[in-house]
Amino acid sequence: VDFANPVLMYAYNEHVKALAAVPGFKERVRYFSLGNEVNFFLSKPQNKSNIVLRQSYVQFVATMAPLVRKQLPRARIGVNWTLAGIQNDADDFALWSQMNQHCDVLMVNYYADPKAVGPHKLKYHADFQFLRQLSTAFGLPKPVVLQEVGMPTSAYLGGSEDQQDLFMKFLLDQWDEAGVLIPFLSWFQLYDYLYDDTLKVALANDADPVSSPIVVSQSKYPKTVQFQNATIPFWGLGNALAQA
Repeated sequence: VDFANPVLMYAYNEHVKALAAVPGFKERVRYFSLGNEVNFFLSKPQNKSNIVLRQSYVQFVATMAPLVRKQLPRARIGVNWTLAGIQNDADDFALWSQMNQHCDVLMVNYYADPKAVGPHKLKYHADFQFLRQLSTAFGLPKPVVLQEVGMPTSAYLGGSEDQQDLFMKFLLDQWDEAGVLIPFLSWFQLYDYLYDDTLKVALANDADPVSSPIVVSQSKYPKTVQFQNATIPFWGLGNALAQA
């Protein structure tokens, strides 16, 4: 894929125009991401050495950011990577930094490892310290937006509702301490549903397990936040800066 292809960028811009034409859309949208977890694609072995491909995404962001701003004037523009993708590879971090020269906010997805839960939460503290440093220590003086943040409850992954509850409380404490450095986050529910026989049939028939009307979750929701049996997985939380 050549992300700098004018035809691709024209098509993308036309889609944004269509969104902006929806009544109330451009007035309500505060954040717009030019791609989700793009490091997973750009860092595949066959793409890692493809400098032209990787730079084409930088050009895509550089070209599209001002066009999206023009159509969605209240939105802050970013490009989303995973926290691990920024932390663990110097070349990827350099590429992410290049893209963010053209952005208003630093968009990151962070899914916590349940196995890291402990009395001192050292891994989580280190991750959030890294997040807070993104806007200063790395020469990118921009707010951080946690586009997705969460923790699985699956015992298979070492999780549980209690561990998710602990992480949620830790997350809100850290968010409070971060203040204007992290103006917005979206908590991803990540509840591992107890699949009943009806749901298994639905999945076998390729039905969407979230939107299918026959799906009824047997689960209760995480203890910290009452979701009132909603099926929407994202819960956005914004401080005063996010509402500006």
